[in-house]
Amino acid sequence: MRRAGARRLALATALLGSALALGAPGTSTAATPARPAASDASPTTAASRTAASPTAPATPSTQPTTSRAAAGTATSGLAVSLQQVSPTVAAEGEDTTVTATVRNTSGRQLTGVVVGVRQAVASMTSRKQVAGWAASSDPADGSLLASESVAGALAPGASTRVSITVPDVGAGRAATYGTVGVSIDAVAGTAYGRQHTFLGYQRIKQYQPLRFAVAIPLVLDANAALSGTSSGRAAAWQAVTGPGSRLDRILGATEGHDVSWILDPQLVQPPHIVEPATAGEEPSQTSSTTAPTPTPTASAPSTPVSDLAYAASSAELSDREELAARILAGTAQHPTVLLPAGDPDIVALAGGPTDTVRSLVDDASSGVAGLHATADVAWPADGSWSGGVEAAARAAYGPSLEGALVDSRWTTSTPATPTAAHRSADDLPLVVYDDTDSTLLGAATSRTAASVATQQLVADTAAIVTERPGTTRTVAVVAPRALDPDPTGLDRMLDALDEVPWISPASLTSAFEEARADTGVARVAQPQELPAATRSPLTPPVAAAIRADVTSVRAMASVRDDGTTFAPPWQQAAVRLAAASWRTERGGFAVLRTALHAAGSTAGLEVSPREVNFLADSGRVQITVVNTLRIGVHDVTLTLRPDNPRLRVDTPRVVLRIGARSRTTVTFKVTAYAAGLVPITTTLSAPDGTVIRSDAPVRIRVSPTGHWIYWVIGVVAAGLLVAGIWRGRVDRRRVDRRRGARGPVAEPDEDVSP
Repeated sequence: MRRAGARRLALATALLGSALALGAPGTSTAATPARPAASDASPTTAASRTAASPTAPATPSTQPTTSRAAAGTATSGLAVSLQQVSPTVAAEGEDTTVTATVRNTSGRQLTGVVVGVRQAVASMTSRKQVAGWAASSDPADGSLLASESVAGALAPGASTRVSITVPDVGAGRAATYGTVGVSIDAVAGTAYGRQHTFLGYQRIKQYQPLRFAVAIPLVLDANAALSGTSSGRAAAWQAVTGPGSRLDRILGATEGHDVSWILDPQLVQPPHIVEPATAGEEPSQTSSTTAPTPTPTASAPSTPVSDLAYAASSAELSDREELAARILAGTAQHPTVLLPAGDPDIVALAGGPTDTVRSLVDDASSGVAGLHATADVAWPADGSWSGGVEAAARAAYGPSLEGALVDSRWTTSTPATPTAAHRSADDLPLVVYDDTDSTLLGAATSRTAASVATQQLVADTAAIVTERPGTTRTVAVVAPRALDPDPTGLDRMLDALDEVPWISPASLTSAFEEARADTGVARVAQPQELPAATRSPLTPPVAAAIRADVTSVRAMASVRDDGTTFAPPWQQAAVRLAAASWRTERGGFAVLRTALHAAGSTAGLEVSPREVNFLADSGRVQITVVNTLRIGVHDVTLTLRPDNPRLRVDTPRVVLRIGARSRTTVTFKVTAYAAGLVPITTTLSAPDGTVIRSDAPVRIRVSPTGHWIYWVIGVVAAGLLVAGIWRGRVDRRRVDRRRGARGPVAEPDEDVSP
């Protein structure tokens, strides 16, 4: 007991002395940050900046750990953020400079802040070890490599940048190349902060370089305002294509780097822009000569732009043309593979009818002049692959399909990372991209995140090379579709990868060439059930409904006076609704889906409902067609079809032209055969026969007379004639009797001439 007490007293004395030495004026800047113990003791000191300090006690389990979002970091009053490691991989005898930002999060002023770089005891020779160190926030148990002190006090919320020079990282190590896991620790009294990272080195090249293909997608955002005729479309396109946009930042960051592009051709296709020439013009309100003259009513005075196709502003058009020109020029330097226009979600379309799949997918290249691209590829939204997905992809592309991109999560794991080039069971070239490194590539959303991810990429590629140092392999990494990078962070990441000696740049197109020559078949797992939040809103029934809406849009366009401007924006909207990007923007999908359905609606054209009593063997019936659209229609075929044989329409079809917000009444000759109620189905059709609207709003109550009615009419007429004659005679007798009762009437004297 006395010995244990003496040891505790000695330890407490040493810790107290270290704390006093660290806080006293004139303390050497070589103070060594130690890992806080359970008692939050002050850090110990070191004799020099480069000397290794004694191993400090490990932090107890009561020390706070980090969340998954902040993996590799720990904070308690201080936050450490890695900014840059230079050089990315140090040559023999070369120093490495680690630059980090230290921020005071304690709410009180801190003095004597010391920042040090301490190495982990465990080696980083496997990918599992690299991932484990990157995700943990445990203190490093190895020696101190270097440290620096922060001059002055650090106020609450203030931050400072510290650069620490680590001499010759690879000196004395058994491996001639690789990375060292390190912890950047900041300590000030009881406050501390920690950031895990990796430092690369190479003394001797003893490997075959890893062929490393980096691919960046250039696809449209999931924004409903980009399609159709919404009022916010101009602003949406400018936000997507203008200066400072997500795509603009990607193009700027990838310039000058060995990066492949995965391109949605819609970005380089010329926009469909038609000025609303019919605005303010009143269409004529006449019917075709094949029909009786209709009776029109007054129509709307003008046709507003809202009912016409979208007309781009000059600013939007300029931004889109400039972006397209930059992409087209860039495809000459960046190996480019093409997606189908609109980047369709082929996983969601799998299992649907082939013709529906094909109707929602445009030709990939679309004949864009000046586009340098060598392959049309399929890229499932979740990276999965199966026989059903491949069938959908082949249906969507037809013979132009040259390969597919598959996430490594869906392939059978092997002890060593396999090469990226494979073939499917149906002999389709596959490029399997590495999920871990692709996720790291997508982390370049800020400079700090990009710096941390870059060092892990360096360590992970070193571990892949170490698996089979004598084998040449290709690893492909693909950034996520929605990559929204910090341009400086992404540029630095790509610069750093260019400096790594154990990787050599490769392209996605060369990886597909390897896959076409390869004989190995990838063992692809079946897609798993995804959470509802990540499932596609595009199910086969929804796809079929979208196709039906497109058919309605085309039919309406063929009869509208603004047909050439009406259909294209909505056909483009249908292609956009098939995009894979809607998995993360289901609300926007619903908005655009509703707008497309409304555009294809035929509610603006209808036959006025009525019920008619028809009391004849033959005659004429009037039908009124109403156009409530703010645009005139033409070449609309109206067809009448009685639902039972009691009535026949002698001329059942007529072609109409109706003005905006007008109606026309057409007379049809009909013949009755039997009494009863006859519903009349009226059909409005486009010139190609596509039915615009079909319903039974007219009901005719038929009462045919037959030949007997004429005998009845004759008898009645004869009776009326006889009755009239008889009445005339009776009246004459009455007059004669009245005269006899009054006596003889004197006759006037004759005028006798002399």
